[in-house]
Amino acid sequence: DDVLCSFLAWASVRVEENGALLINVSRAFRRINLYSDWLESEGRVLDELLSLNYDDMRILANKCKRHIQYNYDETGRVLQWIDLSPDVLVQMEKHSLTKYKRFQLFIWITHEIMFDNNAQLHGVIAIRYAAFISPVIMSTIFDFKMTQSLQKLMYAASSVKLVLALTVRVPLCGRVFWRTVYKYIQKSVHQLREFRADDGIDVLEKLRIAQHIPEDYGDYNVRNRKRNLEEV
Repeated sequence: DDVLCSFLAWASVRVEENGALLINVSRAFRRINLYSDWLESEGRVLDELLSLNYDDMRILANKCKRHIQYNYDETGRVLQWIDLSPDVLVQMEKHSLTKYKRFQLFIWITHEIMFDNNAQLHGVIAIRYAAFISPVIMSTIFDFKMTQSLQKLMYAASSVKLVLALTVRVPLCGRVFWRTVYKYIQKSVHQLREFRADDGIDVLEKLRIAQHIPEDYGDYNVRNRKRNLEEV
């Protein structure tokens, strides 16, 4: 069963250089119980997604390809780049992506990551560019209940093996809001999240993933940076 395997992978730890894994089965089943609780409250969304054609969801994802991008680093970790720049949000509105459609898309994407072999083995680093995104503007992307459900799935119930969730260019009001919210979640999850007022390039370099920033992501001006490196 793919679902069981994904949770067993989530609860595994590499113990030998040759790749041998130690699986904490009881931890995996505790997590499955949390996922089961999430399904009880939000299972209808998953049922709706399962009834849709895969190509329809892929078309929807392609409409948001500047908003949500993926690549891998040299160790196999999945890098998820979510861009909440104002122009990206305008583009989503042009494609008539309602709050609920966005909610469905993020649920679908989370489950795609759950069944990604690299994500299961090496983990996921999620980077979110949140310039100009205040709690008020955030409420126009998802309502509070949707945000709560997504946070619960991603950080407390799914088999996504999170290495770090880094949110950059967060306005002061946003940092105060999210730090207040995360006081009430699991301490282990809280330690995996970082909110920065700057672009967090030092963190990306420390993680050795700065070279994987997509060219059109945020305000990193990747094309010019690559050109300058080539001229040195």
